[in-house]
Amino acid sequence: MKKVLVFVTSVCAALSGIAESLESKKTFKIAGEYIAIESKLPEGTKAPSPNELETVDYSSGEVLVTYQSANENGETETVELVSGMFVDGKVSLVGEIDEPTEILIAVKAGQNQELTLQAVATPGGEEISFALLDFKSFPPDRLAFVGSSKRVKDPSKKFTISGNFSSIDKDLSLANVRVTGWGFDENGEQKQIGSGDMLLVDSKFLFEGEIDEPDVVNIYIQGHDPYFRTQTQAVVETGSVISVYSPGSANRIVATAESGRHTELIESWQQSEEYLVTMQEYANALREHESQRLDQPLLVDDENGINSNVEVASVGDEESPLNEIDEEDTESTTEGLTEAAAKTSLAEGCEHVAIKNVKAEVRDLSVRANLPRHYHLSQKLAEIQSEALQDIAINAEDPFDSLLAMELGAIDFRSENNKEGLAVYDRLAASLDPDIVARRVTASRDSLASYIEVNDNDKRLVPGQKAPNFQHPTLDGKEVALNDVLAEKEVVLVDFWASWCAPCIAKFPRMKEFYSAFGESGFEIVSNSIDSTHEAWELASEEHELPWTSVGEIEGWHGTTARAYGVQHIPKSFLLDSSGCIIQKDIAIEDLEQVLTNHFGDVLELNTGESSVDPDS
Repeated sequence: MKKVLVFVTSVCAALSGIAESLESKKTFKIAGEYIAIESKLPEGTKAPSPNELETVDYSSGEVLVTYQSANENGETETVELVSGMFVDGKVSLVGEIDEPTEILIAVKAGQNQELTLQAVATPGGEEISFALLDFKSFPPDRLAFVGSSKRVKDPSKKFTISGNFSSIDKDLSLANVRVTGWGFDENGEQKQIGSGDMLLVDSKFLFEGEIDEPDVVNIYIQGHDPYFRTQTQAVVETGSVISVYSPGSANRIVATAESGRHTELIESWQQSEEYLVTMQEYANALREHESQRLDQPLLVDDENGINSNVEVASVGDEESPLNEIDEEDTESTTEGLTEAAAKTSLAEGCEHVAIKNVKAEVRDLSVRANLPRHYHLSQKLAEIQSEALQDIAINAEDPFDSLLAMELGAIDFRSENNKEGLAVYDRLAASLDPDIVARRVTASRDSLASYIEVNDNDKRLVPGQKAPNFQHPTLDGKEVALNDVLAEKEVVLVDFWASWCAPCIAKFPRMKEFYSAFGESGFEIVSNSIDSTHEAWELASEEHELPWTSVGEIEGWHGTTARAYGVQHIPKSFLLDSSGCIIQKDIAIEDLEQVLTNHFGDVLELNTGESSVDPDS
């Protein structure tokens, strides 16, 4: 009898062990930690008001793990796998799945406050470790993986990116890394390649992702105390093993690979002697600049760090009453006329425009004075990269290498030879698989062609040229044509703006003064909103009580008129005479006052409201 009992006990124990083994192969584990951080705002950042400070308490929030599943009707539904609560800043969860599964980790605090993190849970796989970062002022709270993010369901599509940033001379205790990009699934649908935020552990990180065909990803690292951010790019494909590190040069990072397309497309120039030497020079110049910044701050003229106080040169001998200025002022405008205005012949009917009196465009970037040495070295690094990638894009035997070079920015809208990019895209369209062309070539080519068209229009529409006619409705639905306004007025300012454009709105008070002063004498303003919704345009117009002719194209940047006028930034303006000729372009508000005063006379003292005309004259 005892032998029977022993046998039964042994069998039960074996079955129990098998069951536990089978269960362990189905389980996945998640561990979370709550971290409260007294962070500092980046230098120069405005401190939030008490009402804007973070008030959500996630320290005892609920952690919920779910996945998406199709039900019997083919509808997608959310299925809960496991949940739990933070206790003393920790949470540990164990769930079961049958296969690698895309999951969503969510932390809820209150009814509408939720932080999320996407992950892949693998049966019997490594524990997923995450942290909840509760920043008290900056940046926004978020979830982040700790050390690694492994998002692989199909090992045959796996690529790996790892990094070691121990040489970066910053505090990396709260620094995070993120890998982002866009790939395509087996059905040709675009899908995001994303690691999610990863906190460094001993200055290191690891990301494992999936890729169906070679693509470009961006790798960011961001620190918070002190705040800094830098990035690099990598070309990933099935089997790629990418290593990211900082060569100790001004906290820049670079990526290397054991083999594959990355070595040709990125390492070929990023590891060249010229690039590495220039990077070190850049690092030294930047450190020198930063050490002197507090004692000798850089003096610049605008928010981009560019001296844009460019004077305008004299060309031509003809004069127009609208542009009459004193001889001294004429002499002061003989330096630096924009190249487009200087080289363009006057349009028929605009021979009277005095180009010599044109004021400098407020966004004229033709002179870059007072810029520090590290800026120019940064430009040199960009030139080395651009030249190498352009050579690959134009001359590569493998059209896919050419495509990747273009996606790395070989020839984009900023390139001086951007029209050559269209030829590259056309060649790719003829040599690549039609499916790839539809997904990765056509839209990029169309976007570049659109930019080139708009940019050409911007360059063409300079003083001395005719402004295109347009017709758009006012808020009450009345259609207004520019030519009709020109037929009734001597001087018309066409001003492009939008409800979200703070610099546009900042000009309105002065423009109202000008309109009040010169409106009855023949001055008109036609403001054209490029908002995307009628509601946004209407609300902003009512709020700012625009007294002049206000029309709305309401097609964003892609409207026919915005494109015809080369609108790539706002505020953007054109001052026209009654012939429809452009007299000034993107004129500063102070210069506009002078031009109008020269034409109409001192109707009133704009700043005081007192008449500047001698009552006895």
